[in-house]
Amino acid sequence: MKHSQLTKLGMAITALVCAGVANAAIEERSGSMKVYESLRADTSPPLTELIRIVQERRAQNPDDVKPANHVYPNITELPNGPVVMDRTLIEGDAPLRQTQQFGNPQAPAVEQSFDGIGQNDAPGGGLPPDTNGDIGPDHYIMYINTDWQIYDKDTGQPTTPVMEGDTFWAGFGGACEARNAGDPIVIYDKIADRWMFSQFTGTNDPDNPSDVNGNRQCFAVSTTSDPMGPYHRYEFDFTPDFNDYPHLGVWTDASGARSGYYLVTHDFLITQQGTSFQQASFSVVERDAMINGAATARIVRFTNTGFSGASSFGALSAHLESTELPPAGMCAPFVHNRADLDGYLLWDLCVDWNNTANSTLSSPSLISAGVDIDNNVSRVPQPDPAPDGSELDEFSGNTMYRASARAYPPASGLPVELVLNHVTNAGDGVGGVRWVHLALPDGDELFAGGFETSEPLPAGQERILNQGVYSPDDDFRWMASISLDQSGNLGVGYSVASDSTFPSVRYTGRKPGDAPNTMRDEQSCVIGGGVQEFVDDTGRASRWGDYASMSIDPEDQCTFWLASEYYAVTGVASWDNRICSFRFDDCGDPSFIARSNFDTDIQACALNTSPRSNVELFSLGGFNETINLVAGGLPAGVSVNFDSSSINSLPGSTGFSLEGLAAFGDGDFSFVVNANGTTQNSSVAFNVNVSAAIPGAPVLTGPADNSEASVRPTLTWNAVIGAQEYRVEVASDAAFNNIVEEALVEGTSFTVSNTLAEGARFYWRVTAMNNCGPGAVSAENDFI
Repeated sequence: MKHSQLTKLGMAITALVCAGVANAAIEERSGSMKVYESLRADTSPPLTELIRIVQERRAQNPDDVKPANHVYPNITELPNGPVVMDRTLIEGDAPLRQTQQFGNPQAPAVEQSFDGIGQNDAPGGGLPPDTNGDIGPDHYIMYINTDWQIYDKDTGQPTTPVMEGDTFWAGFGGACEARNAGDPIVIYDKIADRWMFSQFTGTNDPDNPSDVNGNRQCFAVSTTSDPMGPYHRYEFDFTPDFNDYPHLGVWTDASGARSGYYLVTHDFLITQQGTSFQQASFSVVERDAMINGAATARIVRFTNTGFSGASSFGALSAHLESTELPPAGMCAPFVHNRADLDGYLLWDLCVDWNNTANSTLSSPSLISAGVDIDNNVSRVPQPDPAPDGSELDEFSGNTMYRASARAYPPASGLPVELVLNHVTNAGDGVGGVRWVHLALPDGDELFAGGFETSEPLPAGQERILNQGVYSPDDDFRWMASISLDQSGNLGVGYSVASDSTFPSVRYTGRKPGDAPNTMRDEQSCVIGGGVQEFVDDTGRASRWGDYASMSIDPEDQCTFWLASEYYAVTGVASWDNRICSFRFDDCGDPSFIARSNFDTDIQACALNTSPRSNVELFSLGGFNETINLVAGGLPAGVSVNFDSSSINSLPGSTGFSLEGLAAFGDGDFSFVVNANGTTQNSSVAFNVNVSAAIPGAPVLTGPADNSEASVRPTLTWNAVIGAQEYRVEVASDAAFNNIVEEALVEGTSFTVSNTLAEGARFYWRVTAMNNCGPGAVSAENDFI
């Protein structure tokens, strides 16, 4: 019984105010939601003409290079920010680390691998390159900090020169044309068959707050699937906030009501006195209006996205990779990793374009990982000739772009799924890629009314399907991006380096039938040939990537395309970028997936020998073989009793009970339910925690009964055999009718967080808890 993570959120969470506003110029109510229209909009000439205009401007002013403008605050300086991790190297205990030495099946071989834009190609430069790109029907487009280029996806050959990022807004006027500030995103919108480009314009001049070239977000959406054609262009104002680090995703539901380009920005206020972080805001831009070239488009923006004194710095909006759409009314999820809560926060943003005042942002919901998550990651080492102290930025804390979502055909029975990743401590401070595969519930809202209690989520709600930390050796792996194809296969690409490995790009993946919580042995996208050296005598080039991107080919919904940074040769900020692709051979073939919609971590009591769970079977591509279920890996004396051991029609499901737990006693074990068809197999892994008996009463050790204590005393007691956690209660009366503090803790001490009245008498007691329920209550002690 592990409720502690849920309890932490239940005690900490505060509801977000989701007040509505009228569709007008910027208006704000309750400091939460803003709705406003684009500052300007037009439709451009074809991109071929925009390129000509910019090339002529470049020839006339060869020294007029617009540098990238990016604010990257130290996470420890964020007011109301996440819990700050010290970076002490400790023996990390990461239960889901892959410790096998490359003993899994191999990830698919690389298909395409070619260089993208390098530092020497980029007129504007910038460090880091902010590498991202996307794949369309005929082209791959890379869009880095200040530049972009288009490639033929079959040959890898460029079809355009390297061009400045603001080329899309040539002749548009205003900030979007005037400033090429970077932090760009390119997305091929598979659902609309359009290309979307976006970047910010940088900050206001603190000496000139009325500067018109201030805090803007620029959008350019192609009028057809041809990236060389015209674009509908829009400019949105974020003033007075500087909208740093914008990350975007496409989301719409089957009805089209939730259609939008959803984004997260890190908002800063820049004045003559300095730069201060304000919040991470969640926004949605009116996608349909921009696709159709409307004269104006709206943005709905929520600025109060944190909770209980913690910011949502580093969160992401989901990006829908599939052309299949989520159920009608399903709202767009936002997600963040929270190591201090050992889990993941999800919000849903429910936009209503018919009446934007009805748009809401839910309170965040916690999905517990069930294991400890540790973001104490060391800086990434590099081999010689890197000088001492030139370690790379590990970028822990942020959820890494993209958070990819997929909807499956309704006949499959599969829910909408979401995959995400972040870097975490895989042991001894070594960075590993922590990946998570989530199932999301159907319905109008993921978390109707918010999730504001400490109770576990009911079955059928959002849940973790698979998770792990990919770290098969002592090399650092970080700056990853993840996605999933139409058959439910996962692909993740990442940077890798160590004191003996040049910064390189590799990837791995998994199929639904692979061993639970594991990835396959990795493949190489490109092998690095150098290191990132000092920038100059006063600073080091520690910045790396900022993001990579993994996306799925729209033509087959199977081929993964990865873009990421590496170094071909040693140099000072002389980075390169690589684009590569890979594909699971049987993607798109008829297949099935076995899962459970119950928590696969079963908490059981040996006094009740029949806890229940289930197995669900889902069909893809018309797969419909008879599936036979067999349990394996059970300890002696324990058995599984299936309601039905054969499933003859998919999708289908069956329940089962665990029998004989009394023979096992107290402790943990794991087992697997194997689902065996004629041509294919799949499996579901379960972890079982068994309590053998109701725990006894704790013995209180301090403060002693009828003693004097501080106004915030530390309470201690002896451990109880079989206890998993303890309920501590402090009251102002001996009958415990007026409880002033209550908590669930896993150790044998608790420091009262509320300041107690000096000189008053208080009473306290402790109850041991486990899967068999609460045990006997301790004796009561009182103190003054």
